[in-house]
Amino acid sequence: MSKNYPPECVVNLETGNTLRCPAYPKACVYVRIVDPFGNEVAYWHSDEWHEDPEGVMGAIIGSMNSVNEDAEGEVNPRVDPKESK
Repeated sequence: MSKNYPPECVVNLETGNTLRCPAYPKACVYVRIVDPFGNEVAYWHSDEWHEDPEGVMGAIIGSMNSVNEDAEGEVNPRVDPKESK
């Protein structure tokens, strides 16, 4: 099941993952990490970081650096964001 998101600000990460949040001028009410295969691997709502800012920030940073497997169990390589454009 896929969820429809509004237009997003997308930050390419060294791992091939992307950090995504609503694009300006929308309020940043969520942050999510998406792997190179288009799968959402982590999601946080603003309520969560309001309740536990240190825990959520640590989880966001950890997820940004995670390396994920595709459906066949192959680990995605770390990718130079300049080369993935």
